[in-house]
Amino acid sequence: MIAIEHIDCLYSGVGKPIRDAYILVKESQEGGTIAEIGCGDITRNKDIRRVINASGCIALPGLINTHHHLFQTMTRALATDQALFRWLDTLFPIWKNLTEEHIYYAALIGLSELLLSGCTTTSDHLYFVPHGQDAMRFFSASVEAAKTLGMRFYLTRGAMTLGENNGGRTPDYLKEDEDEVLTSMQDLVNKFHDPRPQAWVKVALGPVSVPAVSSRLMQESAKLAEELEVRLHTHAWEVKDEDTWAVNYYQKTQTELLEEWGWLSARTWFAHGVHVDATTMEKLAHAKSGIAHCPSSNMRLGSGVAPISQFLKANIPVGLGVDGSASNDSSHLQAEMRQALFLARAVHGVKDMGIDDVFYMATRGGRDVLNWPEIGELAPGRNADIALFRLDDLEHAGGIHPLDTLILSAPTKAYYVVIGGDVRVDQGQIVTVDLLAAVHEHRLLSRQLWRQAYA
Repeated sequence: MIAIEHIDCLYSGVGKPIRDAYILVKESQEGGTIAEIGCGDITRNKDIRRVINASGCIALPGLINTHHHLFQTMTRALATDQALFRWLDTLFPIWKNLTEEHIYYAALIGLSELLLSGCTTTSDHLYFVPHGQDAMRFFSASVEAAKTLGMRFYLTRGAMTLGENNGGRTPDYLKEDEDEVLTSMQDLVNKFHDPRPQAWVKVALGPVSVPAVSSRLMQESAKLAEELEVRLHTHAWEVKDEDTWAVNYYQKTQTELLEEWGWLSARTWFAHGVHVDATTMEKLAHAKSGIAHCPSSNMRLGSGVAPISQFLKANIPVGLGVDGSASNDSSHLQAEMRQALFLARAVHGVKDMGIDDVFYMATRGGRDVLNWPEIGELAPGRNADIALFRLDDLEHAGGIHPLDTLILSAPTKAYYVVIGGDVRVDQGQIVTVDLLAAVHEHRLLSRQLWRQAYA
């Protein structure tokens, strides 16, 4: 067992915080679980192999990231004055040269950022395979990076198939064959998807967006997800241009199309949900579909402000997403809590969103969006995914209320992160990766991509 003791304040996700708390973690080869939570001194026994003194720390459930494009760490801070579609047009020519080596190092860097921000579970939406690349090897590279770091990983097999020559938003040089995509989806589920509570890898199906894929692929992927009992994920209602495109191309709105194609269901979570009308809100609530809220990305691209408080009042599951590192330029999930809170208040007033709301979105909300009941909460029997942050440091000096202090103050690195009973961040350092070497290799590969596209 691992004992984490003398935690200044523990927030389990439900109920009142516990002062001077401890957590006992039961280890196992399948993945450790929480054996006991309490306060005061732990009764020593021979089964405890390591004791972590967490004096000065706040403990939270491991944070959950519900939307990301890890490959985009290769192309940060580009097209900085462009909205979504023009931004994509700038980056597509770079992304077409991605290889599995790029994918591995991009994922390793993005996942390391997430891990150091207290994130223990993340989804990743990789939505194309460049021509000449093997799909299985391409997607396996990101899974390998997650395994290296010991993070829980929700692989989403995306795709782009409706080319510009046919009126779609996919560059023809990135367009994939739809039958090959559907076969690849099934192959990835067969190889990686683990439905068990203590899983390390799960797989979802994720055609990228309504303007970039055909109606056939949307319908077939929805049928396949039901057959394979996996989840669905796509972008929707991110910018007004998407609905304009849908009406021009199909003479129907995105909402009408998604409902017709079988995507408004409890199996689905959507990224963004910025431009949602009352009818769509009602349909989402009825279907119990989830939303991945990506405030930094929406601000960076000028996409708008999602009506998150309305989603929450309608009991629509909402999680947080850092989105791609090229539309956020950061993969810091703790920072995203702060952004979500400030953005909502800036637009709708100080009463629109509270500390508890953003804490919910980063933990239990993410759990509900991904339909992974065993994460997002600290309780006996749950997966031992725990994030601890120091509050006795420079950035938090003067704070009285621990959770408020953590979220409102400058974002910092986690001090300890435990995932499945294994310590993955130890006193602020990732234990399984030489970060300096990884950053060096990532930098070389990123510059190589740029030269290939624009030199």
